[in-house]
Amino acid sequence: MGTINYMTSKYITLAVKPYDFEDIRQGIIDGILSGSCEHLTIEELTDDFVNETISSYYDDDRDNATAIIDRYNMNYFDIHIEHGYYEGLSIKIDDNLPDRYDIMYEYADIFAEVPKLRECLKELAGVGFCACSPSWCTTYYNYTETLGMIDEAIKSLKDDVKNVMVEAQSILAHDFVESIKTLAENQDNLDNIECYLSNHFAIWVEKFAYNPMCLCDELKRFAHIS
Repeated sequence: MGTINYMTSKYITLAVKPYDFEDIRQGIIDGILSGSCEHLTIEELTDDFVNETISSYYDDDRDNATAIIDRYNMNYFDIHIEHGYYEGLSIKIDDNLPDRYDIMYEYADIFAEVPKLRECLKELAGVGFCACSPSWCTTYYNYTETLGMIDEAIKSLKDDVKNVMVEAQSILAHDFVESIKTLAENQDNLDNIECYLSNHFAIWVEKFAYNPMCLCDELKRFAHIS
């Protein structure tokens, strides 16, 4: 195609390769000549009929994709069917990932859902949605290439989630150590936290220091008590 037809997804864009008018027309003619299209003659074959046939193919593609997507109930990934700017259908993938700190606590749940996303995309590839590179001249890849590109996209997604989690933990680790350094410079504050925790350690952990971010905030508060 000579124009950009699809919106892109971050990791991979899947789309139905647009149906070629002349190919569809010739297919109908072959059906008429073979007798499989008994209700139609070549003289009755119009451009409108060919376009309606192509439209029905897109409807079938959309129905097939919808049936697949509806079987996968995912919390962190949304898959939408989008119409092309000019023709065709594409798959848009959005993520509902939490912010970088919450990812630490939902990491296992996110990673448990990634295989479902992979299988969903591979099922979509099986009904004709192929990987493509939208540009001024869109490139479409075959089924085998699409499966490989789905695996690459999933790997990139997992790497990004891991990197975000590592970044969040690094920030918290730095804050944690800085608070310890500050505490170590002030004996009164050290005595204060020891006295407090001697009487309230279990409750403090349960109510105030129950995750890494809260723990860092609490330690910072103790470090800067004046």
